[in-house]
Amino acid sequence: MEVNFDRLLNVLWGEEPDRVPFYEHLVDNEVIECMVGEPLPKIFDVGVARSTKAPKMDRAKERYVMALIKFFRRLGYDYVPIELPLNLPRTNVKQGRDTARLSRGVRTWVDENRGTIETLEDYESYPWPEPEESVDFDLLEKICKIMPEDMKLVSGAAGGVLEHVVWLMGIPPSR
Repeated sequence: MEVNFDRLLNVLWGEEPDRVPFYEHLVDNEVIECMVGEPLPKIFDVGVARSTKAPKMDRAKERYVMALIKFFRRLGYDYVPIELPLNLPRTNVKQGRDTARLSRGVRTWVDENRGTIETLEDYESYPWPEPEESVDFDLLEKICKIMPEDMKLVSGAAGGVLEHVVWLMGIPPSR
């Protein structure tokens, strides 16, 4: 199947493409691993990118983006999506045994019944990152260096304002 990013642009501009383009915003690592036949390096920690610049992590990030390109190309996508998580540490994280067929062993998710920030004191003592440290752009830099010319990148910061507020503060109970 021929890669052609213009077909996605045509859809976004309300024009008719030559065929309906595939679109995925996110694919679980276990699915990617199954398709590319190798384990993905663990470069994220409960939704937050590990921003270390250590050589071992540097190689892991390169392997990660190479696997993404391989996966999306093999399935006929015209682009590779990468969402960069914000560096906002959370303490309201739950873990449980992963019983999925393609299991990661342990699943983690945000406990939206409570927040890392629940009081004004929590807010004031929260370790807010400096703006230049809030997103690790290293993945984008790596994938841009090796992205095939016929594919494009669809990227942004993972989550919107609502998601980050809920992930940090929880969802207040209804009254």
